[in-house]
Amino acid sequence: MSQESNPLLLFWIAHYANGESLPEFDPETGRVNLFKEIDQPRLIRFGWYPFTQNLADLLKKHGIRVSISLLNPCELKLGKGQRLIAFRRNLIHQAGIHTCLRCGAYWQFRDRHGSSALPISHATQKQSDKEGRLFESPICPNCGAANPLICHNCKVFIGRTESCPICKTSLPRVIIRDSLEIRTASYFLGFQETIEDRNRKVLIQIFPSGRIEISDGSD
Repeated sequence: MSQESNPLLLFWIAHYANGESLPEFDPETGRVNLFKEIDQPRLIRFGWYPFTQNLADLLKKHGIRVSISLLNPCELKLGKGQRLIAFRRNLIHQAGIHTCLRCGAYWQFRDRHGSSALPISHATQKQSDKEGRLFESPICPNCGAANPLICHNCKVFIGRTESCPICKTSLPRVIIRDSLEIRTASYFLGFQETIEDRNRKVLIQIFPSGRIEISDGSD
């Protein structure tokens, strides 16, 4: 496997004081509205929203890849003097994907970025070698298969090899690891305001996993 490209999970809608709104994607035609087309002085509320099935089907006809997600809408009401911040940021990172040759399951072991759309598993087996060094090896979360770490005939530690160094018994691996380039996008929403000559910025980051981080800083 070489890469995984994720579709859009959320789209924005700008809401105005008179009840009108400007969506990123027109629900009737699929036309794309640009962020710069938002009438900022009239803006009172802005949000990121998950796609409906009808909108997803419409955008698919226009070649726009989106996904029906379980993410909750995230809205922000803007007060007087608050300036909108909203953008997507594409994330690219290398990850290891494990595949079980016994049942065909695949998963990512210990997602360090919190953005993977792959199944995540932390299940491992542990074994120390004769020098006391600890080895960990993933266990399939579906069928429980694992690569052998010791030869059951000689009780000798074999680590990541596929045969016993003593009796030469073949011990083929059932869990294999491949490299995967994962491409995702995080969604940001917040505002800037100036209070007593100090600039304050509040920013919400929405991860594809549903995790949310909020930062509130001044300078």
